[in-house]
Amino acid sequence: MRVEGLSGINLTAQRIGTPGGFRDPANAFGESYGISSAGAVLVRPDGFVAWRAEAAVARPQEALANVLGRILSAAPAATGGTPGGTGDSLREIGV
Repeated sequence: MRVEGLSGINLTAQRIGTPGGFRDPANAFGESYGISSAGAVLVRPDGFVAWRAEAAVARPQEALANVLGRILSAAPAATGGTPGGTGDSLREIGV
């Protein structure tokens, strides 16, 4: 997956509980991470949850570029607003 404005970043996107994705027979993933079936979680390689969106966001690529820019201390690719538009700030979730 490529993120505009942040070259050299390789991400692996995984779907949980959907056809072709990882199985979640108990449907526990979303509840465990505090997201809906349309939400998203960004997990660092060390397992730390760096960001989450409880539900779908209006401009997901822009939100992801913004969040990655903040996490990596780069200039955010998006302008203004909260990462993902959920009201969660990076400070609130530990980044």
